[in-house]
Formats: sequence, structure tokens, C-alpha cells
Amino acid sequence: MWARTRGFKESGFVRGEDRLSSSTMMRSFVILVFMASSTNALPVNETEILPSYLKPCRQDDPSLNECIRNSINTLIRNIKSGSEVLGVPSIDPLAVPVADLSFDSGNLTLLLTLKDISIMGMSQINVTSVKASLADYKFEIASKTPFFEVHGMFICDGGVLTFPLHSSGAFFVNMTDVTAVWILYYHEEVPSSGGPSHFKIDDFGLDIIPSDIQFDFGAEMDGDNELGEAMNTFLNGNSHEIFNDVKPRITDLLGHIFSDLGNSVLASYSASTLLPEK
Repeated sequence: MWARTRGFKESGFVRGEDRLSSSTMMRSFVILVFMASSTNALPVNETEILPSYLKPCRQDDPSLNECIRNSINTLIRNIKSGSEVLGVPSIDPLAVPVADLSFDSGNLTLLLTLKDISIMGMSQINVTSVKASLADYKFEIASKTPFFEVHGMFICDGGVLTFPLHSSGAFFVNMTDVTAVWILYYHEEVPSSGGPSHFKIDDFGLDIIPSDIQFDFGAEMDGDNELGEAMNTFLNGNSHEIFNDVKPRITDLLGHIFSDLGNSVLASYSASTLLPEK
């Protein structure tokens, strides 16, 4: 079981390496958002000037969790179309050039290439709770999102139960009322050349639970309209089961995209600027 993203290195997004393990949607988008932002205005390192929507939270703030929660939501709204200052591309829609995926779960055997992927809905993420465990370098975050829409082009070869899957064309996936839980581990890293320390993401566990899922993978399978319609009917009739089969691969794939993005941004600001002790 594997997945590969291609084309991100050239666009400054992520490295094109084989990656995938159980862990969706957006790994260090979250650390970028909550560690590089907060709602209490504070003095920062005078050599580092943060954008107006990145306001550090004090570690000793008795309302630290609420401060981080509010700040994440503020930052998400402000970087919808990207941020030149942070080097962040548009997050809504989020463009993913190419993703190669393979699945073999018994019910589903599939080699799938997705191209020109566009993900809509990221800017609608609403963080509902944050639990910061600074001593353990750990953050737990819960969020709700009204919808995620994913569309692009696909090429597939494989099968679902007795249905063969040999097709290509446009695809569309819609998830509504999406609940997500994130568990993030990080550390503070001191550059070998000296200087101030920076935060860096180590690991991020993720679960996504949509209330409803709809699939549309083209009108034809092997050139047969009836087979294509039957396949989409099957996918939508078993949408949650199918989603649970592919979820670990998809979430980890997206997680690595955001992890590379977030670590790049975090390296631009010192830990004491982003999360000062007092």
C-alpha cells in the first residue's frame, strides 16, 4: 500500500517521495496555524516581524487553549488565497498536481492515479477545541467543517468486489459535516550553526469522520455506461465502508503535504517568537 505525490517539489510544495501510513487532511497546516498564531497581542523578537494575523500566545496564559483555538480560526480565514509573507499557496481551493495511490483491502484492489486535484472547503474549517500539553510537546485539536469537495482527473485499474475498475476521466468526491481530530507531536530544534531554536513537527495522528459522502468516478467503465452507473451506485451505497478503506492513505498523503509546508514556515520564526514563555 503506497502513495506518491508528484510535482510538488517544482512548485515549492512537497517532496516527491513514496509515503503513506495510517494517520487526512492536513498535518502541519494545523501546526502552522496554531503555533504561528494566537489572539493575545504580545511583544515579539524585534528582529522578527510577524504578519498582523500571527499573534503569539503566552505559554503561561491561563486561557492558552482558547487563545490557540481562536487564532487558528483567524489565520485560516486570512490565508484562504495564500500568503506571500508566509510563502503559503492558496488553501481554498488547494491544488495537488498528481497523487499515485494503491489499495488492497480485500474488498478493494486498486491502482489509482489522480491528476489536477482541487480540494475546496479548507477555509471553512472551524476549530472547536484545543488541548495543549506543552510539557509533552503535544497538541490535540478537534474541528468541524461543513464540506470538502475534491475533483480532478483519474486513471484506475483494479476492482471492488465483483466490479472491475478499468477507467479514466473526471472524478468528484463530496463530504459534508466533517468532524476531524488531530494529535500533533513536535519538538524544539536548535540549529547546528547556533542561533534561536525553532519548532519542528515530528508526528501527527489524524481521524476524519464525515456525516455523508458522495462519489462520482465518471459515467463509463470499460466504455460501458451501464457498468459506470452501476459502479457509482455501488460506491455511493457503500460510501462509508469505501471511505474507511481509503481514509488512512488519503489522510496521510495530505498530511505530508501540510507537514512540509508547515515546517518550511516554522523555520522562518523562532520558537520564542511564536510561543513565548511569558
